[in-house]
Amino acid sequence: MHFIATPKGWRITIGHWKHKTLDDLRALLAGEDNWLVAKGEERGVRYPIFAGLLAMCEAYAAKNPSFVRELAAIHKG
Repeated sequence: MHFIATPKGWRITIGHWKHKTLDDLRALLAGEDNWLVAKGEERGVRYPIFAGLLAMCEAYAAKNPSFVRELAAIHKG
């Protein structure tokens, strides 16, 4: 898993699910994205992991809002 600031905002990569936003991760958890194709018990195992990951990334982004602004200023042109 990678969670990085870019000039256009925060991006998350989990395996083959690359360069997504936290809104994309929320949609995944809401079942709007087919990437989390787990069913039954396996979904019950994966869901809390991804929900915790979302919470961790949201907290990190909230604590470091200047990262995106600074990158946008550097890449302005």
